[in-house]
Amino acid sequence: MHEAVNRFGLQDFVRELRDEVTDEVELKLIEHALAGRPWAVQFWLRTIGRDRGYVERQEVAQVGKLEVELVEVAPGDDGG
Repeated sequence: MHEAVNRFGLQDFVRELRDEVTDEVELKLIEHALAGRPWAVQFWLRTIGRDRGYVERQEVAQVGKLEVELVEVAPGDDGG
């Protein structure tokens, strides 16, 4: 498909078609979210609502001892 798009110079057409489909899909997502469908509400908040703090966070806990070694490197020394 990519070869045909490139061969016949259809890049702009494909880009416009994808934009139109994306617009339609966004409208459907909005409809489902406003209808209260949990999957659509969750997806909307995870993506569009990120700037309001609706993000999935992964917590990492350190178990056991953590050792840190500090090495001082003189200016101009590459450490090797």
